[in-house]
Order: sequence, then C-alpha cells, then structure tokens
Amino acid sequence: MHGRVKVRTTEEQEEAKRKERAAKVQLYRDLTSKIYKKRESGEYDNEALKLTEKVLTPNPEITTLWNYRREIFIEKMKSMEPENIQVILDSELRFLDNCLRVNPKSYSVWHHRCWAMEASPTPDWLMEKKLCDQFLKYDERNFHCWDYRRYVAAKANLSADEEFQFTSQKIEANFSNYSAWHYRSKLLPRIHPGDNQEVSETALAEEYELVQNAFFTDPSDQSAWLYHRWLLGRESCPLMINTIVASRAPPTLVVTFNRAVCLSDCVHVSIKVGDSPLSDPAWSMSAGETANDKPANMWVCLLGDKVTSDNSVKIELKRDQQCVTLELESGSQDAYWLSTAAEICQSYNTVATSSILESELKSCEQLLELEPTNKWCILTTLLLKQCVDPVKHHEDIVKLFASLSEVDPYRHGYYADLLSRQVVECSLRESYTSQTRKLNLSNKSLTKVYHTELMCHLTVLDVSGNQLTLVHDVHYLKCLVELILDNNEVNKVQADITKLLKLRLLSAKNNRISDLSTLKGAAIQELNVAGNPVTQLDGFKDHVMQHLPQLKHLDGSNIV
Repeated sequence: MHGRVKVRTTEEQEEAKRKERAAKVQLYRDLTSKIYKKRESGEYDNEALKLTEKVLTPNPEITTLWNYRREIFIEKMKSMEPENIQVILDSELRFLDNCLRVNPKSYSVWHHRCWAMEASPTPDWLMEKKLCDQFLKYDERNFHCWDYRRYVAAKANLSADEEFQFTSQKIEANFSNYSAWHYRSKLLPRIHPGDNQEVSETALAEEYELVQNAFFTDPSDQSAWLYHRWLLGRESCPLMINTIVASRAPPTLVVTFNRAVCLSDCVHVSIKVGDSPLSDPAWSMSAGETANDKPANMWVCLLGDKVTSDNSVKIELKRDQQCVTLELESGSQDAYWLSTAAEICQSYNTVATSSILESELKSCEQLLELEPTNKWCILTTLLLKQCVDPVKHHEDIVKLFASLSEVDPYRHGYYADLLSRQVVECSLRESYTSQTRKLNLSNKSLTKVYHTELMCHLTVLDVSGNQLTLVHDVHYLKCLVELILDNNEVNKVQADITKLLKLRLLSAKNNRISDLSTLKGAAIQELNVAGNPVTQLDGFKDHVMQHLPQLKHLDGSNIV
C-alpha cells in the first residue's frame, strides 16, 4: 500500500466542494456587505474601487456595483486634470477587458464601457473597433458586441461601406447571424437610398439574390427569412375613408377610416339637414368616448332631433384628394357608402414591385418542392401569395396554413388566428364588391372575427359554427339587426352589445354562456340561448326578463 496516492471517495469530494463553495459565498457576502456600507456612508475612495473589483472580476453581472464605480469615478474626476482622468479611465477599460473575457455577453459591462468612453477626454474609438473585431472572432453572433460596434462606428464616423462589407464577411462565414443581418438593414438605406422607397431597386435585387443563397444553403435557419421579410417592407397606405353610414333611428352619422385618426386633424365634414347646415356637430368614438384628441378608426356623430322622416340629410367628407358625398333621402331610414374592395384590408401591401414579388414567390415555391415541411418556406410562400393577390390565391393560402399547423403544432392557435383573418378579409372583399349588408361567416373554423370596423353597415352577421370564444369590438356594428353566434364556444356575451341600438335578434344557441347580466339594457327583442348552461338556472326566464324587459321571444317561444 506504500507509495500509492490516496483517492478520495465521492462523499469526501462532495464535502470538499461544499466547503469551498461555502467559503466563496461567505467571502462574497462579506465583501458586498462592506461595499454597500461604504456606499451608504458616501465613501468614494480607492478602497471601494478595489473591493468592487474583487467582486466583479469573477462575476461582472452585478449592476449595482458598476453604478457605484461610476459614482466613485465621477466624484474623483471633479478635481482631476484631463490627462489624469484619461489615465484612470484607461485603467478602467483594461479592467473591463478582463471582465468581458469572463462574460462577453454581460449587459452591465458593455454599458459601463460606453460610459467610460463617453467620459474619456481623448477616447480611442479605433481601438474600440479592434476590440469589437476581436470579440466577434470569438463569437460572431454576440449581439451585445454588435450593439457596441454600431455605437463605436457612429462615434468614430466609420465608413458605412466598410461596415457593410464587414457584415457581408460575417454573413458569408455564417448565414445564421441575426445581428449581421440586422446591421445590414440599418446600413443599406444609407448606402443605396432609393428615389421613391427606402432602398434602391438595384441594391434590393442584389440583396434578394444573397438572401436566396442563404435560403437554399440552410433553409431551416430563420435569420435570413426574417431579413427577407424586412426587404419586402411594408407600404405606407394613404389615409382613406372606408365607410359612411347615415341613419334616422337614431339620427346618427358613422365614418370609418383605414387607420386610427383624430377626426378634426384630417377630414373636413359638411352636413346639411334639408337646406340648413348642421353647425358644430358633436363627434365621439365608436365606444362612446368624446375625446377628440385621441385617434380612432370610427367616429360617430349624433345628428339630433332636427332629422325627421321628411327631410333629407346630405353629407360631404373631404380628405386630401378624396371627396365622398352621401345623401339620406326623404323617407329612407338609412344610407351608406363603401370604398372599393381593393381599398380595404391592405395589410399585405409591400414596397416591392409586382415583378419582384412574383420572382420571389417562384423561388420559394421551388424551394418548397425540395423542403415541403420547412415552416419558414411555407410561411414565406404564404405571405408572398397574400402580397401578390390574396383573393386569387385564397385556396392555396388556406392549404398552406394547414401545412403550417402540421409542421409547427405548438403555434397552431397563432396560425388559426392568421387564417381567420385571411378568411374574414376574403369574405369582406366579396361583400364590398356586391354591396350587400348581410355577411355569412358560418362554418369557416374561425377563432376570431377580424375587422368589425369594416362591418358597420351590416344588418345581419352570421358567425355560427366556428370556434369563437368572443366577438371582439362589437361596438363597431352600429347597423346590426341580427347577430347569430350559434354553435361556438362563447362563454360570455360582452357588454358592448348594449351599444348596438338597432340589434333586435341575438341567437347564441349551444355555447357556454352561464350569465346574461351583461345584456342588461340591450335593445334585443328576440333571444335564443338554448343549449347554454344559463338555461339550467332556477328561474331562468325571470332572470332573462329582469335584464331584458322588452324581450318578446325567448328560445323560439313567445313571452306571455
């Protein structure tokens, strides 16, 4: 046995490690306690710097200690000459170099480095660029370092062309570099500005070629797909009037826009009741708020008791080049004006030309044949079809959503919502084209009803046989007479329904509704809630009548 090294047992090793950890924890507690006491007493001396250095060297993520170090330096620099300030800050930068080697992705260290460079009388920005080069060799995807590099590049007035070439080198070395793609998106408009868009067509064509090489090299990496989405861009659609509805009962004027606006800032409205102009009309937002300084998609004007069944109402709205007129003729109960189907639901419009969209779609379809289960390829193909022509490609888009749900089941709910928007928008375009006031969205597997602000002219809305738990923003449905919610998963009828003054029929059979108190004050005359838990309540009929005393029909039977 002599001459042999004694090997510790596992229990002995664990006990030794435990004691070592306990000693380190105790040392850390003692040091930090001493540091906090010095800070509380306002001591800004070299001892405090040394104490914080001992703690931060192995663990640079303690933001409070970096704050204390800054306080110490600021206090010291008040009585120092610039050359001496530079000396102590150069020493601080060297200390930061060591901390970055411990944790190159520390928010606190990079932030403190920015402060040190800003405080330096003669900062060496080119040296900082070299430091970024060094750390991006270790890890080309270190976004903390990329953020600092953009900061350094701005301070050092580095050439945008050189920085752009640097991103090219990093992307060619590794396509999966989010930060390099992001930096590229910031540099491209500066280097190649376009006449009518952010980036010139020539530069965009080169970028599309580069990003396609990334697709076909590694189609599963999402960074290039996200950059491609940025290249397509989003067109800034001009403000447009979408809908105007004028009614006699109650006397109201409703105007909707393609985005939220402050009415007084953007539209001139002229209203004549008979031959007399209506002066100072009172406007409110769709839900009833009267704050004119807040933007809203819909604005409602109460026309008052001057509007009778005999006189006519003439409305004129002017917005830049758009001028819309509407007349509510004598004897008519309401009148409405709708924009064209092409002008609604423009969320897919991009700055890319149709030829580029078609070319990109063709490339993605080719890749999809090779990679039929790649979710990024499926999603981009789907989005391109929506940009090219969402009506023409509607059936293909629906199939692509189904494929997405199969290959990416964890986001099934998200894709179901996006598909619901596609289905609603397609149906709305058809409705606007035919100028109908009834919209049938039944049995379409909807999880959400989108764009109710575009439905303010509807008198009948059927969303039965879907997967709805709620109909959002029903307060937009100002003209609605019938709302059919049968065979969904609705568990509560929202109180906004009481704002629908023309609603007479609400059918919500076979849902999960257990309370009807939110309907109190609604104008409903016919209610059908058969197959809901609420019907099992003791005194159900009395419960209903308590909230809806004007009700005439309940679950298909007359109320005596």
